[in-house]
Amino acid sequence: MYNAFVKALVSIIFLINLCSLAFAQTSKEVEINILAPQLVNSYKEDGVTYKTISNFFGGMSDYRVKFQYLSYSDGWKLIKDGEDLCHFFAVLWPTDKNILYSKHLTLRMRTPHILIYKQSLIKNGYKYPYNAEKILKDKDIFGAMIKSNRFDLPLYNWLIQLLSSEQEHVLISDYSIEQLFHMLGKKRVDYLIISPDTAIFIPLKKRKEIAFIPLKKEQKVFTEMRLICGRSQKHEEFMREANKHADTLYSDKDWLRIWGYVNFYLPDHGKKSLQEFVKSQVQ
Repeated sequence: MYNAFVKALVSIIFLINLCSLAFAQTSKEVEINILAPQLVNSYKEDGVTYKTISNFFGGMSDYRVKFQYLSYSDGWKLIKDGEDLCHFFAVLWPTDKNILYSKHLTLRMRTPHILIYKQSLIKNGYKYPYNAEKILKDKDIFGAMIKSNRFDLPLYNWLIQLLSSEQEHVLISDYSIEQLFHMLGKKRVDYLIISPDTAIFIPLKKRKEIAFIPLKKEQKVFTEMRLICGRSQKHEEFMREANKHADTLYSDKDWLRIWGYVNFYLPDHGKKSLQEFVKSQVQ
């Protein structure tokens, strides 16, 4: 009877230790807050960006992801202040001081374009091939861009210089990208200055009516994007681990379905992949 009691006690102790170990393993996971622009469909639970980031974290046993749904501009203000927030696909900016960034590229974003209604082009007498600089100086049409847009720096500097004397018909504001697309959809503006990679995630009902016009041909056709976090010890450790798992992002079939041109060897820098995806999203 004594032996039976001892065996039972040992079993109970073993179970307690097992439960404690399981709890310790679970509690070991560190939560990483990822900026999810609140109106961008691909960050919703069934969206491809949501799935891909979730899969990426699924391969990192010590970390779990929590999506923080904010406007893009509000989220970036927090990141630049060193807050507990990361963004998976961001452009590194010279004035970013309180941030950490991945050593490996996570994506190549196509260079900014003018997104303009084709009817505005026709109305104002524009014919292919379109001259972006001429469109930006046309005072009969009204456009908009984010004031602190994180474009490739040489292109951004050229654009700001070009628009500096054209403020009366170009709105440069701290509006979020979601707000700008709402303005375009309501025809409050004729065009936006934005990356087409961002544009494809916004639910425009009349996509076929929009023209994508490159800003400047001599600029490189892509902007490098990285995983970027507010500076902290937690994020330093996470970034080291994330860099080790960069290859899992490129092998994710959901991610490659859209961002096939993350393959840096494509001679057209993924132009065909982008066109095919935009075509598939036309409603």
